Amino acid sequence: MNNDMLLNFFESNINHKKLRKSRLKRKLTIDKVSEMTGIPHTTLQRYETGRTKNVPREAVKKICKVYGTDYEAYYIWTEFALFKNLSGILTSLFFGTPIPIYVKPILGNIFEKLELEVVGKMKIFVVFSQKEDIKDVLYRSLTKEEQKEYQDFKIITTTFLKTNEILDDIEKEEAENLLFITFMLHKIRKENKEKIIDFEEAEILN
Repeated sequence: MNNDMLLNFFESNINHKKLRKSRLKRKLTIDKVSEMTGIPHTTLQRYETGRTKNVPREAVKKICKVYGTDYEAYYIWTEFALFKNLSGILTSLFFGTPIPIYVKPILGNIFEKLELEVVGKMKIFVVFSQKEDIKDVLYRSLTKEEQKEYQDFKIITTTFLKTNEILDDIEKEEAENLLFITFMLHKIRKENKEKIIDFEEAEILN
């Protein structure tokens, strides 16, 4: 699935369980929400049960206005496990998956070091430029001391695991990417203790 298809999927399908949960949390009936939004009762039911996947954006906005929530918080991307923690976000970044713009504060210097563009009308995702290898860009952003720390970390880990004896060249490259993700995870956490938003639960994203 390419980025355009993935973005379309993320931004066109609703997290219907969360939509229903928000209504129940406010002790509102479907009839009351229908009255307040002008959306038919049966249509709202289809939204909440997932029978209608591609819910019009304007309909989501009307519902969220009643709930006092952000409409971006109800799209299907909020269910994805990769967006639940920093290691998942970094993994998505390395493998070219668009990531939610709401993680920008915690990624800090990564956003500064990598050229990026905001994609889609909803502007909830960022896609990093692939003009250069992301790992190379981030590695060059490390200080000389940090680069040495990473190289020592890689040597110790691959020696202990006997990586060169066990893995083929493709597997070694994948393993090294995971090692670098682990290194960057620790570096970012040292610099920024802010938690990633629990996208699956959050009703407000700002």
